[in-house]
Amino acid sequence: MDYFRNILTWRELIVEMAFHRLTGRYRRSILGPFWITLGFLIFALGITTLWATLLDRPFAHFFPYVTLGIFAWNLTGGMLVESSRSFAESRNLLLQCNAPTVIYPLISVLKNIMQIPNYLVVVIPVCLMFGASASLQLLWLMPGLGLLILFSACVAVIMAYLGAFLPDLSELVSSSLRFIFFLTPTIWTIDMRPGMPPVWLANPFYYAIELVRGPVLGTSEPVFIFSIAFGLTVLAALIAVACVRFAGDAVKLRVE
Repeated sequence: MDYFRNILTWRELIVEMAFHRLTGRYRRSILGPFWITLGFLIFALGITTLWATLLDRPFAHFFPYVTLGIFAWNLTGGMLVESSRSFAESRNLLLQCNAPTVIYPLISVLKNIMQIPNYLVVVIPVCLMFGASASLQLLWLMPGLGLLILFSACVAVIMAYLGAFLPDLSELVSSSLRFIFFLTPTIWTIDMRPGMPPVWLANPFYYAIELVRGPVLGTSEPVFIFSIAFGLTVLAALIAVACVRFAGDAVKLRVE
């Protein structure tokens, strides 16, 4: 408990650094962080148009499915890629500041959380216009988003500590996620290939995505998805705590 209280004392630094990284990327841009919204909209719209045309699927049915899938994927994937290089990017601050090492992956996590409103500018209108499910399943949405963030944050912490000892991990994670993206029912539906073995059930990203897409579109059974996702989150949290506890001091020696 003392360790977590110590982290809270550095909350202002975490918020300041996350905001600085978010705004710094678009400092000389005219649109600023709105590029996140525009890029997200263009990609979701383009993929939906292409897939709906090639697969002869109704655009109105496919658009919210793809939009929610990409939203959840970007949130999770962004945390993993950025956190895997968080210690390298914060090397000077890490060596000069006597803060808990876990705050550096948390900066990457918070930066991606700060981007959520940029995605919601697209997600909410699309879901309202093209068929959000008006059912009790919607009650699972906010808990689902919270669990998605918690799961992604725990895995991000693990990636950060692994990245401190494996310098090429960020490139490996980035390259691997490009392939895993197409293995995950993010932009394709599980009924496209009848009779195909349900290999997606072994994919943790499937459960992460369905935490927010399932309650809105009714594409999955929420109790089943939440049960698996909660178990994965607990496992990731235990590994993350072990990384923080046993590798925290070694990280500073590694980056020197």
